[in-house]
Amino acid sequence: MSAGAALLAALPLPHALRQRVQSMSTDSAAYLGNAGKAFLIRIAGAGIGFGLQVLLARLLSLTDYGLYVTFWTWLFVAGQIAALGFNDSCLRFLPRYLSRGRFDDAHAYLGTGYRVVVAGSVAIAGLGLVTLWGLSSFSPAVDDRWLLLALCFVGIPLLAFELYLEGIARSFGWFVLAAAPAYVLRPVVLALAVITAALLGFHLDAAAALGIAVAVTGAITLGQAVLLRRRVRGEIGIPKQTARRGRKRRRLWLAATLPLTIVYGIEEIYLVSDILVLGLLAEPSGVGIYFAAVRLMTLAGYVYYAFMLISSREFSLARARLDHDELQQKVSKATWWTFWLTVPTVLATVALGYRLLAMFGADYVAGYGALAMLGVGLIARASVGQAGDLLIVLGYQRDGLLVAAASLCINVVLAVALVPIFGILGAAIATACSQAARAAALSYFVRRRAGLETFVFAGRRPAARSEIQATVAS
Repeated sequence: MSAGAALLAALPLPHALRQRVQSMSTDSAAYLGNAGKAFLIRIAGAGIGFGLQVLLARLLSLTDYGLYVTFWTWLFVAGQIAALGFNDSCLRFLPRYLSRGRFDDAHAYLGTGYRVVVAGSVAIAGLGLVTLWGLSSFSPAVDDRWLLLALCFVGIPLLAFELYLEGIARSFGWFVLAAAPAYVLRPVVLALAVITAALLGFHLDAAAALGIAVAVTGAITLGQAVLLRRRVRGEIGIPKQTARRGRKRRRLWLAATLPLTIVYGIEEIYLVSDILVLGLLAEPSGVGIYFAAVRLMTLAGYVYYAFMLISSREFSLARARLDHDELQQKVSKATWWTFWLTVPTVLATVALGYRLLAMFGADYVAGYGALAMLGVGLIARASVGQAGDLLIVLGYQRDGLLVAAASLCINVVLAVALVPIFGILGAAIATACSQAARAAALSYFVRRRAGLETFVFAGRRPAARSEIQATVAS
């Protein structure tokens, strides 16, 4: 069975939608096949990750579990920022260089990205550890949260480099190598490590769990780097003129990439701002219950992420060919599949929500209302497909930054207002409202800047004027 057929078999599709899928064109079948591979990897990872979270919730106290997920969330956000935008800008540059046979430029970009990501993330981690050490010397009360912060800083370079490697693999179209290490292999190894520690009699608390997670991330990232380096050299050979090429184009790459640190940094903070606000306003136990609901809805969210893995590269290739009609076709296709596969998956997750939450423990069923509201927000986000990534590929980082910042402000303001009244449900309502506002803003900016329609019900109206040629960088 092909990956696309497996994807269709795994989803609870209505009969009419399934018939349309079965009659799709060969091109759509290939596209869905790539998305199917990504989806199956992510859904397998989601299942394994769900089991891991159930395991941690059972082994840790409710307070320790809440602390673990809070600090892991902060670590993920910091790692995204420490990648300094190169995990995303490679999707803009590398597919274009590869399609035009400019392999020396590709090698030069990869070398520049490696040096910037490693040096920048290590500097950020070092500054954080020194600051933490200085603050701890003035604080008479040092508790476990200081240790959790220190572990976060240690993990920043590892996670930043992992994200950079994932971006490279996506740029080459190697979706298995992009997704499997972080989303399948890491939770498996982490679960085995945690079980081993428990069987050996070690006391598991939030710090122990986070320390194991950081160590596993380092090992997985190292293995992924070795495999990726071998595949890259097999694909485009050994670099020859990277030094000269790098000097000529480094300013272009840095000018296009470093602003993405702000754009995607704000975007990542926005995506987890509900958890971060809860961490400040609610007890750790409430954060743990809410995070369980988030993890469950992540199962449905992997439809969106599966198409995200492949769409940016598809957009970049169409842009490199300066073909507006092809780009609109790819955008519409990505949005259509993303939305109509997300809706039934969200409904199925909500229908099974009580039973799935109960697997974490009896206290976690209190998160069912938040789970349902998060599903509403996920459907709103899916209605415009990968519009946010499209803005970046087309070079409109400023608009992406504006949308991300506005979405973050809406989410934080609503969460601060609603959490004291409705608790974790208030955080979910804030997230759903901000997701709807973000989708509307992204659709507006893409239509205004590039004449492309991204809303799932907008149809495929031709653009009056395309700015794609004007925005293509050399």
